Amino acid sequence: MALVCTRGGIDGAQLLRAAQPSTALLVQAVHFLLYNVLIGSPAGQPRKGHLDRLLAQSLSGNGELLARFHDQAVAPWLLVMEELLRLAQQAGDLYPSGEAQLTVWFTYQLGLAARLLENCPTQPVAYPARGLALLDSLVGFALRGLGLTEAALRRPYRPAELLAETRRLLGLPTALPLTAKESAHGAVSPAAYGSVAMTAP
Repeated sequence: MALVCTRGGIDGAQLLRAAQPSTALLVQAVHFLLYNVLIGSPAGQPRKGHLDRLLAQSLSGNGELLARFHDQAVAPWLLVMEELLRLAQQAGDLYPSGEAQLTVWFTYQLGLAARLLENCPTQPVAYPARGLALLDSLVGFALRGLGLTEAALRRPYRPAELLAETRRLLGLPTALPLTAKESAHGAVSPAAYGSVAMTAP
């Protein structure tokens, strides 16, 4: 089950690792990681609820299943993200932020917590955004947490372009329309999503 739910993310990490590293690629990697955690590929979506419950139970138990899942699904991202963070700092696009591996874990855990809360049937936290609107907020928050400078954040990263590349990395069609999970039943329209920049210019 873990392989089905995370296969696209593991393959995407390998593709990103083979690409030319840059700060723009770091932004894409963060978008891809959080997309895969929060929304995921269609093949893994039907099973993600079961996986979430198993991981939550493991966390309250001995944690063995959760540790194995992290070794399989998260470890590939540590290598990719740490290298991209190092290069972004060399380029002057990243404030010194201490332990790079910690910030990558925090980014992943941010997405995981949002997914667990969003997918809970009782909706214990009523987020004012869902689907891609929630994803974009998470990405912006994570980039600041990773330490991107204000100058780097002011570059016009466009969510629609990030989404298209994330879909390509997952082996999905890059063109709109949005899937039901992405739009969260009308939380964001394709027209609005294609025209909104992640950060103000």
